Amino acid sequence: MKSDPRRWALWTTGMVLAAVLAGCSADQSIRQALPGAQQASPLGGPMATLEDLPYASMFLRVGDRFQALLLLGHVASDGTQTWYGVDGLALQLRDQRVIYSRGLPVDLFESHAAGSRVETPVDCGGDQSVAVPERLHYSRLREQQRFFTEVRESVVCTREAIVTPGYSGMALRIDERVALLPDPRRQTRTRWLAEETGQLLRLEYGEHPWYPQIALYLIKPVAPR
Repeated sequence: MKSDPRRWALWTTGMVLAAVLAGCSADQSIRQALPGAQQASPLGGPMATLEDLPYASMFLRVGDRFQALLLLGHVASDGTQTWYGVDGLALQLRDQRVIYSRGLPVDLFESHAAGSRVETPVDCGGDQSVAVPERLHYSRLREQQRFFTEVRESVVCTREAIVTPGYSGMALRIDERVALLPDPRRQTRTRWLAEETGQLLRLEYGEHPWYPQIALYLIKPVAPR
């Protein structure tokens, strides 16, 4: 009988969590964690243990409390990544943004892009630039019936040295200001890409009444396609 990749990913996630959460220290900052067997991870175990996982993996934080480990379960032909955690937790990413979630305090239930995908070049300084995907999105939260419109109002790219569980070095930091119409309040969204490969290393959504305040840290980034 052919095994179910999602079930295997969920089982593996549970086993890893059971192993690493035993020594978890809530006060330890993920930004201070360095790769290597001698460095403790924010989940309590050695970073090398997490990096040796056969799957791409990420650490999710919601606000200051909700924390979880997710494993990559599937990458579709259009680049959509589906990530799974325990207790039915799931996230989908496309174009370096969250398009679906299940199991968060506030879930994004649907997100549709309008028109063709356009990549706008943005100068990052130091002779570096990045092509930022740009499309109009219509999204709906699980508890709402109507869609809201996501419009990017500004985007700025800079170079920054960062340390994450799976990466240490220069990264391209992309800060966006997004309007979630018809709500008058704006949301900030920031992501960090590896300077050499363009791999997503970290993604943060600022606080907004319609969205949870989330941060994603890639422990083992997704391999370039």
